[in-house]
Amino acid sequence: TLAMNFERLLASCPHAASLLGEGCDGATFAVGRVPYGFVRRSTDGPYYLGDQAAVIASFCGEGMGIALTSGASAASSFLEGAAAGSFQAAFARRVGMRVRAMGLLSRAMCSTPMQPLAPALAGALPSAISGVASAVRSPVP
Repeated sequence: TLAMNFERLLASCPHAASLLGEGCDGATFAVGRVPYGFVRRSTDGPYYLGDQAAVIASFCGEGMGIALTSGASAASSFLEGAAAGSFQAAFARRVGMRVRAMGLLSRAMCSTPMQPLAPALAGALPSAISGVASAVRSPVP
């Protein structure tokens, strides 16, 4: 079970136990109010990466791709001497449309009228699912 695995983790990794503290009892935690569709266009100084740069809907499976892409892009920008603001604006242009589009699609699929229709549409149009998956993937440099 989750609780037993969590206890095993705490017992085998003292550093994790110290970070998580005694307040964690293996209970399931939930995350809510995730700002799907968020794209940072400017910065107040630092290079913002990962979910601080853009938050794509979880069903896309592309959050880690955006995190890695933002890190690699920021490193290149930094080494080229580009200001953080230039990087942030360029990264927002690079991922903005697909992040916002997938945020809208996620909200639509979670709406009451669409919930029963989404599986039927996916079954009827499997190529559409492949198209969406291809459209959201971060390009490999």
